[in-house]
Amino acid sequence: MKLILSFLLLCVSTVFSENVSSQIARVNIVANKLSVEEIIKQIEDQTDYLFVYSNEKVDLSHRVSLNASDISVINVLNRIFENSDIGYAIEGNNILLMKKDVLQQQKGKVLKGTVKDQSGEPVIGANVVVKGTTNGTVTDVDGNFTLEVSNTDVLQVSFIGYMTREVPVKNRNILNVNLIEDTKSLDEVVVVGYGTQKKVNLTGAVNVISNEDFENRQASTVSQLLQGAAPGFNFDIGTQDGFEPGATMNISIRGMGSLNGGSPYVVIDGFPGDLNNLNPEDIESVSVLKDAAASAIYGARAPYGVILVTTKKGKKNEKVSVSYTGNLIVKTAQKLPESLDSYTWTRILNEAGDNMGGHPFSNETIDRVIAYQKGDFEYIRNSIPDWPEG
Repeated sequence: MKLILSFLLLCVSTVFSENVSSQIARVNIVANKLSVEEIIKQIEDQTDYLFVYSNEKVDLSHRVSLNASDISVINVLNRIFENSDIGYAIEGNNILLMKKDVLQQQKGKVLKGTVKDQSGEPVIGANVVVKGTTNGTVTDVDGNFTLEVSNTDVLQVSFIGYMTREVPVKNRNILNVNLIEDTKSLDEVVVVGYGTQKKVNLTGAVNVISNEDFENRQASTVSQLLQGAAPGFNFDIGTQDGFEPGATMNISIRGMGSLNGGSPYVVIDGFPGDLNNLNPEDIESVSVLKDAAASAIYGARAPYGVILVTTKKGKKNEKVSVSYTGNLIVKTAQKLPESLDSYTWTRILNEAGDNMGGHPFSNETIDRVIAYQKGDFEYIRNSIPDWPEG
């Protein structure tokens, strides 16, 4: 314990001594119309400081006269840059030189603000983030926030159901932001079990796939059309159909619900149906009810979620439109069974029959199989009694 305490005291004293030395470092400067660059060289020779700057952005050619003994580095810097546009920042043993206006912009400051809605009520839990960074915070119960920023930063203020706003900080220390409701997303109509509701009134997990999402998608089946259209959709080729051409796909919502699988309950225009019997071009929208709250109306029929399909219908005062879609699909079989020749097949079955107490094929039958493979049809005719004469 004593050893640990001694080590901590040593670390603290080391940090403290470095801090103090950076503030009280003193030099002797003799400059008679010397350039600032030459004075900086004298400081580097007498101290551990290293000056960092860009020759293209900082002009150190102007000349200064300064004769001082035992003067602090900070006082020297203040005097040589007093009537210039050059500023400095000390970081440890490094002294950064740059334009004063740029330096002022990069210095962080504490910004306070309030986020309210259109009616003046505070927005609780709104996200306030510096654009392009992970520096951010959230508003408290009164809609207030505090964040360290610079004058060049741009704040992004967002909250669910409201349009995201981007506000530049500039020279402000207090910032009040009013968020506007995103009426487009709140007024979106969603098809649910009881009919239709506005999306803003829903509490369950619901995804809506509109007709616009299907544009420029060419698919021969609905399951192919829905791939990648909504999060939580999983597709796999059914084991019943294998790899047959045109085989349908199994759909699951949020993964497999049990070891035996389980597919979502499909309702087409209010009636139970099969997605694979539906023309993809006839679909107007698809609503996916994912959790128990969303699909509760269907009870035990929908333990794995519900897919509600609304098909296209004629509308009043709408002109008749005719569309044609054609697909030409060339596919290569992915899994073709490899078959044995007839002789090998009979031998394998007879070997299996050894464990069952009998042979399915007699030796005479096997001889006929061999003759058939060799094309000796005369042997086959003679070996079978009562062969009908042709």
